[in-house]
Amino acid sequence: MENQKNKPTSSGIKNPDVSRRAFVTKTFLAGAALTIAPLAFVHAGEPIANLKNQANNFVYNRNDETKTVLIINTHLTYPGWSEGKLNKSFVDLARKFFIEQGYKVIETKVEAGYDAAEEVEKHLQADLVILQTPVNWISTPWIYKKYVDEVFNSGLQSKKLLSGDGRVAGDPSKQYGTGGNMKGKKFMICATWNAAEKDFNDPSQYLYQGKGPADVFYNITTNYRFSGYEILEGYNCFDIFHNTQIKEDLEKYPAHLKKIIK
Repeated sequence: MENQKNKPTSSGIKNPDVSRRAFVTKTFLAGAALTIAPLAFVHAGEPIANLKNQANNFVYNRNDETKTVLIINTHLTYPGWSEGKLNKSFVDLARKFFIEQGYKVIETKVEAGYDAAEEVEKHLQADLVILQTPVNWISTPWIYKKYVDEVFNSGLQSKKLLSGDGRVAGDPSKQYGTGGNMKGKKFMICATWNAAEKDFNDPSQYLYQGKGPADVFYNITTNYRFSGYEILEGYNCFDIFHNTQIKEDLEKYPAHLKKIIK
């Protein structure tokens, strides 16, 4: 009788039993490797930063009811002068607050670099976008303007953030600025200022002439409104170089966040 161990099969495998055992062994080892690899990754001391970056760079496919907040930190470091500690403190407070509220938190630190297409995906994922910024020469740091140009251009080109400017030939009811796709989403600014609170909303004040912080940021909030966002009341920490009420402003920030998400 012909030796069954050496008899070829229709698939060309000489011994199916041996092949099956080899397959099971390889599958087990592959599974073990997948289990051990994350442990080795954690042991290497890299997971906190790297997993956070991986989560931030992930292109999200929204299929649950969990709400999401995107926190964008625009601070630009000037060594020995402006290190970004205060704005980081506000980011940390916001992160803690939203995690406690059951939100998914995704973040971008503009100074650390970003991919415009990935930032568009983050905006699509987020129910709420918070811009955390210092006020540099009556605006955000210049890196945020670059961020806006690159991210919103990407979102326009892909037609994900907006499909156009909203106007339709022959239909005057279709107004300029109504072409956004982000209706139902919200945007808020949290800012740190050298100016004091008394410098705003008072026509007798020389610089702002009765204007408020929201007026200063009109160009920024209008970009988001152009894309369909609802603009929420901002939060401001004033007079930071005199350090008069920073502690109180930090302590009050969670209450403001609680108010805007009701």
